[in-house]
Amino acid sequence: MDSRRVASRRSCRDGLGIAEPTAGAIFQGHRAAVRSAPILLENVISRVDVVRTIYGAFARGDVPTVLAQLTPDVEWEYGADDTDVPWLQPRHGRGAVPAFFAAFGGATDLLRFDVKELLEGVDVVIAIIDIEFAVPATGTVVIEEDQIHIWQFTGSHVSRFRHRCDTHQHLRAFQT
Repeated sequence: MDSRRVASRRSCRDGLGIAEPTAGAIFQGHRAAVRSAPILLENVISRVDVVRTIYGAFARGDVPTVLAQLTPDVEWEYGADDTDVPWLQPRHGRGAVPAFFAAFGGATDLLRFDVKELLEGVDVVIAIIDIEFAVPATGTVVIEEDQIHIWQFTGSHVSRFRHRCDTHQHLRAFQT
């Protein structure tokens, strides 16, 4: 790409010295002229930052901050069947989500929760998590490497959430 034809501006990346091209410059090789304003990254809310806020609040036990990041009609554990594992129950609506925290916190002792990676798409963030927790009632410890959390967004708020985990291991730990 001809650097003389790339229109750029200073951005939230200024500290890194990265210039951002306009959409018109990106498509300048096409026959149809594409003209637009500069891409305004600061106007796009980072969904990764929202998920980081949620995990930080989770670590502090700050459920109100988690709830503030959710749409009123959030689908928690969307697409999941009912299960005997209380913390993996499907829930609908922001008001139902505290039951997840009560179920998980009431039945487990969290030993390790490491966010290994956050991957962002257009309206989704995928988190790769290592987690270890004990279920004191049964004396069982669950260890999962690479558990997946799927955070789907509508605008800047989470509208759907799902754990992708070893549900059989969770069930055995809860029932043993």
